[in-house]
Formats: sequence, C-alpha cells, structure tokens
Amino acid sequence: EQYASTPDKAESVADKLNKSKILDLKKGMGLNQRFLFTNDLFSGDKNAFESTLTKLNSFDSIIEAKAYLSSDIESAFDWDLESSTVVQFISLLERKFI
Repeated sequence: EQYASTPDKAESVADKLNKSKILDLKKGMGLNQRFLFTNDLFSGDKNAFESTLTKLNSFDSIIEAKAYLSSDIESAFDWDLESSTVVQFISLLERKFI
C-alpha cells in the first residue's frame, strides 16, 4: 500500500510545477520547447519567435496577450489552434498570468 501511493504523489508534484507562475516566457521554457515552438509555430523563424516572446512578456494581462496572438501571429504562421504544440504554448503563456 505504501508504494502504491507513490505515483500519485509524484503526479501531484508535477502538476504543481506545471501550474507554477512564470515571470519570463524566455526563461520559463526548456531548450526542447524552444526548438519545438520555433519550428512548429514560427516556421523556423527564430527572430519572429524571440520578438513574439518579448512582446508577450510586455503585456499586463492574458487578454492582451491572446488578442495579440489572435491578431498578429496565428494567421501569419497559420496556426492550427487544436494542435498539441499550440495548446502547449498557450498553456505556458497562461502560466505567466496566474
């Protein structure tokens, strides 16, 4: 019984970490995520990715950040809003504003 409960504890710790606040999007993602987002969401354009992160970091609310993505980024890079990469990116963005 003691060992059966261990995975639940590990899972809840991971959940807590995934919900913790991010102060800077550039620092809040790992190297693999950076490559994934740059390649999948920004067609390999590192400059566009970096400038988008800078712009998103400057906003004071999630509403402003999502409006910027909707108006300037999603259509420019033809994002599939249901793709797992977009969902992961938005999830990361939401952690900045919790």
